[in-house]
Amino acid sequence: MIFSIFIFGILNFNGKIFLGDSGVYILSLILGIFYIKYYNFMPGRIEADIIFSILLLPVLDAGRCIVHRIINGKNPFAGDRNHFHYLLLKKYSYTKTILLISALILVPIINYFLNVNTFYGISLVLFIYFYLYFFKLSKFL
Repeated sequence: MIFSIFIFGILNFNGKIFLGDSGVYILSLILGIFYIKYYNFMPGRIEADIIFSILLLPVLDAGRCIVHRIINGKNPFAGDRNHFHYLLLKKYSYTKTILLISALILVPIINYFLNVNTFYGISLVLFIYFYLYFFKLSKFL
């Protein structure tokens, strides 16, 4: 599965193929089922806080967008270009945006493999996210 995602990423980056919404939904379903099975059938190998920290950035961004839409009187489920990756794309190039988001998602994973406290990984991701959002991207809001 990792090999397939890697190949799709390369082809998507080169503009030869597009994963699309349906592909992302099925990939999310497969990864969700994997996390649940891994957590239930291999106790002690991965804790819930590790899964929480890996999924922190997407959930944080979705929550921020929903609150922003409600405050502005819009439908909270309507699509817009206020997500974190769109704001990064306005300021940085596509490659820098991909690298930055990948680095933010990899912080908790690296912490897990280095056996570092999960709190530090979560704190670092939250700090970088809010720093970029409020200090670097605030003029794009």
